[in-house]
Amino acid sequence: MAKPSAATLAKTAAEKAAMEARISKAAADLAVAAPSLASTKGKTYETWVMFEIAARLAISHKVKARNSAGKSTTTFRVRGGPGHIKSASEPPGKLPCHFELGSPQAREPLELHNSVEHVGLSDETHEFDVSAISKRYTSGLRKSAKGGPYEGPCALGLELKAYDVATTLDKAIARALLGTVVDLHPGAVVKSVKIEFRAKASDTYVERFGYPRAALLTTAWITPETRKFLEAYGIGSHPNVAPGHNEGDLDALASMIRPWL
Repeated sequence: MAKPSAATLAKTAAEKAAMEARISKAAADLAVAAPSLASTKGKTYETWVMFEIAARLAISHKVKARNSAGKSTTTFRVRGGPGHIKSASEPPGKLPCHFELGSPQAREPLELHNSVEHVGLSDETHEFDVSAISKRYTSGLRKSAKGGPYEGPCALGLELKAYDVATTLDKAIARALLGTVVDLHPGAVVKSVKIEFRAKASDTYVERFGYPRAALLTTAWITPETRKFLEAYGIGSHPNVAPGHNEGDLDALASMIRPWL
């Protein structure tokens, strides 16, 4: 594989710096210190999306930074890779933090995490880069002896891909995301079920009982065919989302979470 050119490296560094600047601003708005970030653009993108969604929700709802034990914190740490909800018995000093969304009186208080592993119907785990999940279920894991992967409902799960803007995502990424959604929400991608009775002339239709609550975000391009593929199953697709580009898509994603709060 050819090494990236100096111009490409410079552009990538500039894009990462722009995200870091926006993370610092969002962190100030959320009353926390901006987290230390890994060297990769992908982790910076993940953190930027999480902080931007949290900041947008904070305009109209309570958003509080919490450590791994669920206690208030002003020092925010992000997960460096796929991980579980930690037990509150573990010292939180270097463990990842999250945002608590909504007051205790909310319809369904949520938490916003990065890189949490979710358990599917197959008992296999799947990581969402950013996910809004139920505090009822995470509290149970924190009260347990060892914590564990998340097994409750997901208000929103995001797959993020940070590439050069000239890149076009391979459809394999969309297929993998669909596989995750099906394992986590087996009935969600079924638009309707047609039931035919032999003894009757009429048919009965049962509408779907859920929706995927998932989306693909990327700094790169998504082909029309790939977008059509995802949208056929109700999965969102958001290309070219970066600081200063298509940020309205982040408002749309925050709006998907608000009805739970």
